Amino acid sequence: MAEYEFTTKKAIPGALNYEGVRIQIIDLPALESEYIDYGIVNSAETLLIIINKTEDIEAISRFLEKAGGKRIIVFNKTDLLSDNEIRKIQARLSSKKYNFVLISTKTSQGIEELKERIFQSFNVIRVYTQEPGKSPSKEPIILSPGSTVRDVAE
Repeated sequence: MAEYEFTTKKAIPGALNYEGVRIQIIDLPALESEYIDYGIVNSAETLLIIINKTEDIEAISRFLEKAGGKRIIVFNKTDLLSDNEIRKIQARLSSKKYNFVLISTKTSQGIEELKERIFQSFNVIRVYTQEPGKSPSKEPIILSPGSTVRDVAE
């Protein structure tokens, strides 16, 4: 991560492998940059809104008026904060009822919680198949809640 703003100039696709489930992640330019593709923003199922101060949320929200996806506020750089500052941030984000995670990419604090939140943001279930006498499959089939055995077979 660079120390200056607007380092990302184009969408960069990647993948998160969480408990056998591959989730597409797309790193986008900053919402206020000239390089942002609002088509991706507005059609995403989940948006990770990366911030370094709580005031950024209000500034960013105006760019997300047409975005319908679930939102996870990701407060980064917690390694630079005192325990008291972290408590204040948690209290403020909780009082506003934001879905949030505090992380440090430097120390990896909160990263596993973030992965879990990303997975939980999707309304899906994992189904592991198993043939008689064999071990369950390592990779699950991803389905909507309420799916049937027929859905698995198809």
